[in-house]
Amino acid sequence: MNIVSADLLDALARSAPKASDTQTIRRPGAKFELQAWIDEHQLSVDGPTDWNGGQRWIFPVCPWNPDHTNRAAYILQLPSGAIAAGCHHNGCANKGWDDLRAVFEPRRPPAPDAPAAGDWEPPIPLHQGKLPEFPTGTLPGWLRDFVEAEAEATQTPVDLAAMLSLSVVAAATARKVVVRITPGYEEPLNVFTVTALPPGNRKSAVFGALVAPMEVFERSEAKRMDAQIARAESDRKIQEARLKQRQQQASNAKPEERNRLIEEAADLAEELEETDIPASPRLIADDCTPEKLAKLLYEQNGRMAVLSPEGDVFEILAGRYSSGVSNIGVYLNGHAGDTVRVDRIGRASEYVQSPALTVGLAVQPSVIQGLTQKDGFRGRGLLARFLYSMPLSPLGRRKIEPAAVPEAIRQTYSRNILRLLAIPAPADEDCAPKSHRLSLHVEALRRFRAFQAWLEPRLAEFGELGGICDWAGKLHGAVARIAGLLHMAENCEDTAPWEISVSAATVENAISIAEYLIPHAKAAFAEMGADDMQDHAKRIIRWIEDRDIDSFTKRDLHQGVKGTLKRVEDLDLPLNLLEKHGYIGMRQKAERSGAGRRPSPVYDVNPVWERVARRGRRDRSHYFENSENSEKRFCSALGAAESVMDGFEADIQANSIEPVELDADGVE
Repeated sequence: MNIVSADLLDALARSAPKASDTQTIRRPGAKFELQAWIDEHQLSVDGPTDWNGGQRWIFPVCPWNPDHTNRAAYILQLPSGAIAAGCHHNGCANKGWDDLRAVFEPRRPPAPDAPAAGDWEPPIPLHQGKLPEFPTGTLPGWLRDFVEAEAEATQTPVDLAAMLSLSVVAAATARKVVVRITPGYEEPLNVFTVTALPPGNRKSAVFGALVAPMEVFERSEAKRMDAQIARAESDRKIQEARLKQRQQQASNAKPEERNRLIEEAADLAEELEETDIPASPRLIADDCTPEKLAKLLYEQNGRMAVLSPEGDVFEILAGRYSSGVSNIGVYLNGHAGDTVRVDRIGRASEYVQSPALTVGLAVQPSVIQGLTQKDGFRGRGLLARFLYSMPLSPLGRRKIEPAAVPEAIRQTYSRNILRLLAIPAPADEDCAPKSHRLSLHVEALRRFRAFQAWLEPRLAEFGELGGICDWAGKLHGAVARIAGLLHMAENCEDTAPWEISVSAATVENAISIAEYLIPHAKAAFAEMGADDMQDHAKRIIRWIEDRDIDSFTKRDLHQGVKGTLKRVEDLDLPLNLLEKHGYIGMRQKAERSGAGRRPSPVYDVNPVWERVARRGRRDRSHYFENSENSEKRFCSALGAAESVMDGFEADIQANSIEPVELDADGVE
């Protein structure tokens, strides 16, 4: 368990209540009895359940907004006893434990020494060690049950099974169904997901369990088609023999008969050209080149899923089989639904109209490191098409004998995935494939538009998502796709799910998943080395720490880092980022008096962060000076200190919570 300094806890807990008029019985030296408080106020919550060494209670209905009915609100008690509360929805982003108590204890007086507006708070880490857990409450019941049971059985994060489940549902429904937002704007249901977990986290086991129904369906369909394929191959051989016979006859015929035989041979050749042998049904591709994938899309009527528990896909796209020349066009077009061209040896090219390619990968974090350096991966938008998950590895905290997935839950999952796979693909009058169209309920459309309005300003250069605007710019489309997937899964037993409007609750669930994806995408792009601004900000942090300073001028900073940041204006973006995260604050600009150079802006260092950094340096220095094996032990101490800070930052930042320590009466 990580130990947090008293200074940091004091800074975090200043807003905690100082008194309580509840009927909780005080016991000297006892901690606040959270379960007793929940029982006393008759809270409608589910739990407690284990949560990262602590406990979690879930509200089926948000206590601050009754429209939030997708289990997004929670109470947490950390292993240290600290308590936090909140809701994953944007509208409740500022809600916490104190706000929850205000709902159920309206007469409770406010804390008398609440911090003033100008007080410093702990900074928000640039790259959080622990990210939000996938909100499984957003999934339809049968899918949530399987995801949670599989995660428990394999002792893996629920994120892994949840993200793969989205890809599996997409593979089962893509190309057959699209979501119509407005006339002229539709989104297909195929998605690209990638979940990164270190080795030893049983990715292959979870992957195998999720795709098992697809493999069963694929084998069944292949067996069903065996006779038809054999007959088609036999007919083709006969046609080839007849053509060869006519050609031989024409070459030996007398002039008066030769023209007739040539025409017959030409007709047979044309008939043979138009005859295709049906391909054996395929749903899943793994280690195949982009060229082979394009051919599979053509053979499978525009539908294919690349599902793999490994990261070879990125290496193949980077040119493993093509002398290092990247070929990502089929993935770009397959995600967007743009036409894919298939070149065939000895025959005319074919085109796949409105392809729907689904991707679901479970990889090691090292696989995504440096992907932005691959030719065209970010510049052409490949990385912007993926939905990322970077869950915390449970290694070292796993149960030795977890409960297996109940057979009823496994069978229900398999049965419902098979139902989705069995939905026939519609076709037009010319037998060309087309798609059913899902429509949004009027309230669902209103909620979708509200999310777009919330997202748009955050895409600006200085917005929250400005550093990954290529990814975030596609997020509203991802919400529409996820909403369609949730709708199809929810209504899988209906014979025509597309005749049912997508509800507002389903769109709300899709938005909750998008809110989960945002911090994971930030972490993933940081891991991929995509965010130069964050790299520059971290360099400034190191410069401040090395000098142990309370304030600095922009001019002094430039002199210190100009080896990397050549121009003064190159400091603007990283300084702005550090201000937003609370590491520093710029003083009010001084007015220039008389002639001379304008005063350089002055920045104050957050004293809460600076005290921790200074103490860490002092402790490490002391350890270094007094160690017999100084170099080895200094590195060990440094790693331990950073681990403590990572764990502390994760606790206070996960799900935007601010935990506070309370005694038996709820007093700080």
